[in-house]
Amino acid sequence: MLLKSSLINKTTIYFITYVFFVSYFIPLLNFNDLYIVKFLDVEEDYSYVLKIDNESIFKAYAYVTINFFVVLILYLTLAKKLILDIKVNFNQKYNILTNIILACATIFLIILKVNNLGSENLKHIFIQLFFFHSIISFFFNLQGRENLFLRFYYLLILFIIIMYEVFITNQIFMVYLFFISSLYFVILTGIKFRRIIIYILLITTLLFSLNFFKIFFKSDAKLDIDFVARCNFVTFDKKDSCGQYNFNSEEFKNNIVPVPPSTFKLLYKVPESFLEYNIYSAINRGFERLLKMNYLASDIASIDNKFGDEFKNTFLNGKTYELLSTKFIPRLVYPDKPTENFGQVYAKKFHYLPKQDNTTSINLNPISESYINFGFVRGSLVYPVSVTLILCLILYLIKFMSNEFKILMLISIPILFTNSIEANTSGWIGGVVSYIFLILIFNFTINNNLLKKINYFSK
Repeated sequence: MLLKSSLINKTTIYFITYVFFVSYFIPLLNFNDLYIVKFLDVEEDYSYVLKIDNESIFKAYAYVTINFFVVLILYLTLAKKLILDIKVNFNQKYNILTNIILACATIFLIILKVNNLGSENLKHIFIQLFFFHSIISFFFNLQGRENLFLRFYYLLILFIIIMYEVFITNQIFMVYLFFISSLYFVILTGIKFRRIIIYILLITTLLFSLNFFKIFFKSDAKLDIDFVARCNFVTFDKKDSCGQYNFNSEEFKNNIVPVPPSTFKLLYKVPESFLEYNIYSAINRGFERLLKMNYLASDIASIDNKFGDEFKNTFLNGKTYELLSTKFIPRLVYPDKPTENFGQVYAKKFHYLPKQDNTTSINLNPISESYINFGFVRGSLVYPVSVTLILCLILYLIKFMSNEFKILMLISIPILFTNSIEANTSGWIGGVVSYIFLILIFNFTINNNLLKKINYFSK
C-alpha cells in the first residue's frame, strides 16, 4: 500500500479545519444567544444564568480564528516539509501476532481496572491501539476469499470494542474518536468518494442505533417526567420552578431556560416522555461537550468584568502549565508528584460549580487555557506552537516505523487534534505522547526483536 504525501497533506488540512469548526463554530447558529450558568461562592446553592455580551462572543471567535490560522501557517511552513510518500508492507503472520498481543494486553488492563487496579489512561490508550490496529488489518485483508475468516475476526473485534465503550464504560467521546480517526485512514487509502460517503452513513447509523437502544433500555415509564425534566427543560414562564436562579437578561431567543445539567440546547423542546427526555438530553449534552465557545466567551467576559465583581477573574500567568514540568516523571520516582485536578480548580475559580461540589470537573480546553493564562496576543501562540511540535514529532517518527505501525503512527494525527482540542495542555500532551511511545515500543520489540527470534526457532 502506498499513501501519497499530497493526499496526507490535504486530509490533514481538512481534518484540522473540521476539528476547529465542530468544536467552536457551530454556536454561530445562536451567535447572540450564548449563555453560561455560574454559582456564587457561598454555601447556598444560588446560581446565575448569565447572557454573554456580544463583544465577548466576537472576541472569542476572533481569538479562535487566529489560533486556527496560526496552526495552518505553522503546519504549512514546518510540518508539511516532513510529509513523504509512505509505503506500507504487510506481513500477515507478524500482523496477526501483533493483534493477539494487543488483545491480551487490553483484556489484562480491563480486568485490572475492574478490580480497581491499574491505570485508566493506559487502558484507554491500549483500547485505541487495539481498535486502530484491527481496522488497519481489516483493510489489508479485504482482498481474497481466503481472508474471509480474518475479515470477520477483525470486524467482530471492532464491534465488541464499540459495544464496550457505548454500553459498559459510557465513553461516547472515545467512539467519536474511533470514528473520525478511522475516517482519516479510510480517506488516505484512496477509496472512492462514494464509498467514503457510504462508510460515513453506515458508521453514523450504527452509532445512532446503539445510542438509541441504550437510551431505550434506560427509559423507565414509572418515573415522573415532569419531575426529572424540570431542571433541564424549564420554560421561561416557570423559570423559578427549579432552584434559585437569577437571570441577567430576559432576551433569550427560545422559551426553554438555559439551566443545568445541559446549558447548551440544540433541541429546544420540552420532552413529553422519559424516552424523549433521555434522547433530548443525550443530544444536548453530546453537543455541549463538543462545543467550547460558551466557556471561552464566558472566560473572556469574566476577565473583562462583564458579569460584575462577584464573577470577576484575572489572568493566571501560566499556572495551569506548571504540571508539564513533572508530567513524565513516574510517581514511583516522585511520590509527591502533584495530582492533575485543574478541571475542578478551574471550575471553582470561574464559578462554574457550586462551592459544595468537590467532585465534578469541567474540561479546560487548550484555547481557553491559553487565553486565561496569557491573554489575547501571547495566548494565541501557545496552542498552535505546542500542537505543531507534537505533529512534527509524529511525522518525523513515521520513517522509523515498519509495516502497519507506519499507519498507526499516522493515525496519531487525528488523535492529536481531537484530544488536544478536548483536554487541557498537560492532559492532551501526556495522552498523545504516551500513545506515540507505546507504538514505538511495539514497533521495535515486535518487528526487530521478537519476530527475529520467532523466525530463528521456526527454521
